[in-house]
Amino acid sequence: MNPALDIPHSTEPEDREQQALDWFTRLRAGDLGTAEQQAFERWRQDPENARTLAEVELLWRQLERPARRVQRSDRRSAPRSWTGWAVAAGVLLISGLAMLQLPWLQRLSSDVATGSGERRQIQLADGSKLLLDGASAVDVDLRGSVRKVRLVQGQVFLEVVHDGRPFVVEVGDAQVQVLGTRFAVSRGRDQDEVVLLKGRVEVSSDGDKRQLVSGQRLGISDKRLGRVENVDAERLLAWRTGQSPASDVPRLP
Repeated sequence: MNPALDIPHSTEPEDREQQALDWFTRLRAGDLGTAEQQAFERWRQDPENARTLAEVELLWRQLERPARRVQRSDRRSAPRSWTGWAVAAGVLLISGLAMLQLPWLQRLSSDVATGSGERRQIQLADGSKLLLDGASAVDVDLRGSVRKVRLVQGQVFLEVVHDGRPFVVEVGDAQVQVLGTRFAVSRGRDQDEVVLLKGRVEVSSDGDKRQLVSGQRLGISDKRLGRVENVDAERLLAWRTGQSPASDVPRLP
């Protein structure tokens, strides 16, 4: 069977990214037959598929242009001068930054990550616990005077153990200072979010601050903190036990 016609159509983010890479490779080879071209057009009709393919094409362009400059530089100078090595280093830097824009590569470069549909609980060296939802990733640094967890993507539920040092969760440009123990942080395409199940946290971004207490939620969009809302936090965090996430939990009076 022709491999291009055998590319499975899936809505899972990781599968979609692999499909986009497969199609991009076949398109670059320039050997698609009529049936294969029709299959590709059907696949691209999905807006999410088209968006993912555009990300792959952007990555390729970002890698291709500096690589060509290095190739021309190599032909002009032999042996390579220090400027040639500087250009090569620039290629690596640009390549790395570009690749990190793809969600599955972000997960590969993170300290702890989960695949699509996977949940994973880990216990940190200080006794705190993290529960990662599917397709999520975090970086962890407990070495300094401030314990830090950076949410790269997805969502994570935290149970923080106090050890005398502050505990901060970074999500985008915002920081969540832990004053309590049990809460969740999530990253979304349009907005990040903090949901507090028990205790207190203080969220800060761009000089603005909000404090949350048990049963409250706060959205963060473009460095701006939204309104603090009262919610059914247990229901909102139902994903912890494998239930469907309840993103439409109403505000409580």
